Amino acid sequence: MPRTSELFKEDSWFAVLFGQGLMPQGYHPVADTISDEDLKARLMRVRTAVQNRITSMPKHADFIRQNCASMMSKMK
Repeated sequence: MPRTSELFKEDSWFAVLFGQGLMPQGYHPVADTISDEDLKARLMRVRTAVQNRITSMPKHADFIRQNCASMMSKMK
């Protein structure tokens, strides 16, 4: 968990560093303590959470119509 003074969480740091071409040279040894079954279960929970979030979102065109229509009419 990041402290309030930290700029990014770990996954954000990974994205920034990876985006700049810095590749990891290894992984944290705690990863070896997770069983394959536990890892699969954790990843399935993440997948389910992402899928649930996606299905609750409006379609892109609907979002634009609901949130950007007034801005688009001002641009004409």
